[in-house]
Amino acid sequence: MKILRVLLFTTFLVGGFLLITSKTEWGQREILRPMAGAGRLWTGPDVAKSAGLSADELSNIDIYKACHLATVNITSTVYRQTIFMEVYPQKDSGSGFIISADGRIVTNSHVIADPNRV
Repeated sequence: MKILRVLLFTTFLVGGFLLITSKTEWGQREILRPMAGAGRLWTGPDVAKSAGLSADELSNIDIYKACHLATVNITSTVYRQTIFMEVYPQKDSGSGFIISADGRIVTNSHVIADPNRV
């Protein structure tokens, strides 16, 4: 009797799974319909003014806003040699800042140390 209950329960679960997964429309639109007409779920302001940020964080944000257009990405290629004397290119990347109108860039030395191509 116990085995019969387990078999019926298993058959019910497998049959329900097959029924739900084999149909493309099984009522999921009706389940999600109440949420579709709910409108905005968050009623707070679109942009927080300071959002509880410290003075240092606000200062960093102001610096970013003023200088983000002067930031550059630098990619350098160095040719390395394996233990079997095979040469392969190794690309390294870093960042820098444009400091003058003629295009001078300040960066760390490890970004461009011994490059074959920048």
